[in-house]
Amino acid sequence: MNCVCKKRILVNFSNHPYSCWKENQKEAARKYGECFDLPFPDIAPSFDEADIEQLSEQYLSKILEMRKLGIVTVHIMGEFTFCYSVVRKLLINDIVCIASCAKRDVEYMENGDIKQAIFNFERFRRYAKI
Repeated sequence: MNCVCKKRILVNFSNHPYSCWKENQKEAARKYGECFDLPFPDIAPSFDEADIEQLSEQYLSKILEMRKLGIVTVHIMGEFTFCYSVVRKLLINDIVCIASCAKRDVEYMENGDIKQAIFNFERFRRYAKI
């Protein structure tokens, strides 16, 4: 029996390059395969729904093209409406999407502004199927 085993690929579609991840997050990511960064676009506040849809279609095409390399899982974190649009399209195309889950430790200044926020990665969570 001939078994064609496809390579597993993790697309890191976020503002945080894989090279900057802490070791525990890299370790958790290894189960999804080799990681490739796809830099997250700047989403201007002036973008309307049509702009978001058009941009999400462009990124969908890029990610679908990566399927030629193997089985793709997408780690996607960023601006909510854009993420929703991309995740919805990816799930329709049978691509698993995951989010990083972290404990957020925040230090506030006396005026209530955030002085420092530290995110301690705990795990990845799949986006729900549609």
